[in-house]
Formats: sequence, structure tokens, C-alpha cells
Amino acid sequence: MKILRLFISYNLDEPINWVFINEDGSTGESGASTFKELVGVQDANIEVYLSTNCCSIFKVKVSGITNKRLTEELVLGMLEDQLVDDVDTSRAIVLRIDDTAYVAVFNREYYDSLLEQLSTLNKTVLFIQSIAYSTIYDDKHLTVFLDEEQSFVRTGQYEYCMLDDNNPLPTLLEDILLDMQPKKIYLYANNPESAALIQSKYNIPCQLMRNDELVFGTIVWNFYNQKSTKFKLKLGLATQLSIKHLVKVLKWFSICLVIGWLFVVIFLSINNFKDRRQLREELKGIISVTGDNKNLMRLTQDKITQMYHIRGIYSSTDAVPLMQIFLEVVSTIGTNAITQIKYNKNQLEVFLNDNFSPTQFISYKNIFLVEQLTANIVDYKSYAKAHKNQETNEGGENGNDNANDDGSQMRVDEGNTKWVITLVPVIKMKE
Repeated sequence: MKILRLFISYNLDEPINWVFINEDGSTGESGASTFKELVGVQDANIEVYLSTNCCSIFKVKVSGITNKRLTEELVLGMLEDQLVDDVDTSRAIVLRIDDTAYVAVFNREYYDSLLEQLSTLNKTVLFIQSIAYSTIYDDKHLTVFLDEEQSFVRTGQYEYCMLDDNNPLPTLLEDILLDMQPKKIYLYANNPESAALIQSKYNIPCQLMRNDELVFGTIVWNFYNQKSTKFKLKLGLATQLSIKHLVKVLKWFSICLVIGWLFVVIFLSINNFKDRRQLREELKGIISVTGDNKNLMRLTQDKITQMYHIRGIYSSTDAVPLMQIFLEVVSTIGTNAITQIKYNKNQLEVFLNDNFSPTQFISYKNIFLVEQLTANIVDYKSYAKAHKNQETNEGGENGNDNANDDGSQMRVDEGNTKWVITLVPVIKMKE
């Protein structure tokens, strides 16, 4: 994603100098716009570089003060005599390095307005830092930046001070040179006379630097995200030891739990194997059992049902096997001869039209006896009359006799029906 570098001064109403950095690191478009004009910029993250007059940098000793106590109020109270604004109107951002704290002090109204304006851009702000941190620095040399818009001396990695006058050699700079006596100066200056004056007056060599040699994109001190948004829980030594002991106990408990679960699984698997082997042995006389037989119970149930049917024992769900036997015995009949089928109370009734010839019924009846079934035939008129008389005598107490076991109503084609064959299991007849 592209980067939009903003160079912001203390006056937020002024146009902001900006430059685009392409994804490959090359420099793109540049210009000057207000915050409102920058709202329409798409697909870019923001780097903010502030003029040195936007904040003041202080250095304080904080040995003996914990991070919890090192609050903004405490730091501003320590610096109260050095502040330009009142404590209530100041905003402090603290960077602690061991026993030293560096403090960037902003005017609170300016800092809040800056963040508010940046939020209107609806872009990710990578960092906010001073333009002073873009200059070259090492601890053995001094960095001086002289320009018509802003001048400053960088005296440390995080420290710098502003130079208020625009003289070729500002008064504060001369005092610093006398006090620090650096061996070399990195000088950013539009006026070459400044380097000559320093070298002639203080005998300090100056290495002239160009403004295009400023280093951007590197965070030295981010003024935007100083406080972590992560929750940090501070625990005492005794609490930490207790938690470690608890974690250790839970670890061993989990291991024991897994081992116990494995033992249970193995035990159940062995028992299951034994049960299946015993079941195969006991079912050898009923079904053909092989080593890879599956669904033994279903196969056994089918075999037992078949044995029941051989003995003429049928249940209320056996209409299909009875009808299958009927079609196998009366093999000459076609489906166009059957007008209706009724199955009720283990008794199958098949209604036939005149396509069926009863001349072979005696032979059929003997074959049905082999299947443990009793067969009877009657003409439909006699069947209907007998059932009508039965319903009249019983007064309907037995319910609707024209219903199948599943509750469905039987509708007989009376005009075409001529014969009714009834199949009843022998075991039922004996009962």
C-alpha cells in the first residue's frame, strides 16, 4: 500500500505539505493541501512529521519511580517551572529509558485537534514524530539544522532544542558549541556561510548535508501510540509460583486423563471383539458366519423371520411375504386379474375379476398347505352378503371391517370383482 507523508506545522489551518511514496519505495506525487482536501485520498497509510515548534522535549531523572506511578500528571508537575503553558493545558508523552524519562510536551488543544483532524482522513496512522528525528545523528557528533522556516540542534537521540533567531550563526547555537565542543557537526543549511563561520570561529569541521538526505520512514519516537492497548496483568512472585504449580498439576491431570481414556477404549474394543466372536459362534447354526460378516443382528433377524414364515407364523407386518407366496403359487394369474388386496389380523384377502379361473384352486390349496397357509375361495356376491350380515349383527362394534391394519380404507371395484381368495396361517386357524 502507498504511504502518504504529511509535514505538519503548528498551525493546522495552513496547507499541509505532502508526498506520496509508492509501494516500490519510489517518490510519487507531492503538493500542499488542507485536511479537508486530503479526505478523498484512497489506499494509503499515513506518516506524520511535525515541525520542531509543535512540542518541547525535556529530559528528567525518574530513578525510584515505578512505571505505574510515572503518570502524565506527575511528569508535568516535575516540569511545571519549565513549561510555557499551564499544566492543565499541556499534554505530556513519556518515553522511559531505564532511570531516564524523555518527555514531549504539547499544547493539549493542539494535540487533540491534530488527532481529530487525522481521524477525519479515515486512514491508518503509522506514526507521528518530529521532523528532527529524520536528521542523521550519532552520540559523538552534533546535528544542526538551519532553515528559514525552522532551525534546531539535535543534541541526543531523542533531544533537540529550537533556535529562535535566523542569524547565520544563532546565539543559542554558539552557546551550545562552547559548552559541548563537539568534534564534528552534521550541518543542514541553505546558507553555506554558516559552515564557514563555525569552522573559522570554533575550529569544528562541518559535514554539509542536503535536505534530500533526511531519513524518513524510520520510527525513533512515536508520539501517536505511546500507551499499549493490551491488558498487562502484573502478578506477585507467590501468585506466579501458584499459577505455575496449577498449570503443572493440570498438565499431569490431562496426561492421566488421556491415558485413562485410552485404556477404556482398548478395554471396550477387546470386549466388543470378544462379544462379536461369541455371537458368531452362537449364530453358526442359524446363519452362515464368516470372518468379515457385518450387520449380524439384521442377518439373524431376517433368518428368524424366514423360519417363522416356513412354520406359518406371520405378524401384522407380513402382508408382503404372504402376497409374494400367493403370486408364486398362483403363477398363471396376471396383475390385471387382481382388483383389490386386503390384509387384516394376519389374514390376506385377494379380490379377483373374471380373468381368474377357479378350476385349479384345489391344486393351489394343497400347495398353500405346504406353505402352512389355509386357502379358501368364495364368489364376491356371497362374500359381500356375508360381511354385510356380519356388520348388521355386530352393530359396528368391531369398527370398520373394510380397513387394513395400517388404517387405510379398502375400496373394492364391485362391478369387476368376481372371486375372493382368503389366506390364513395355519397357526392362526388353530388358535
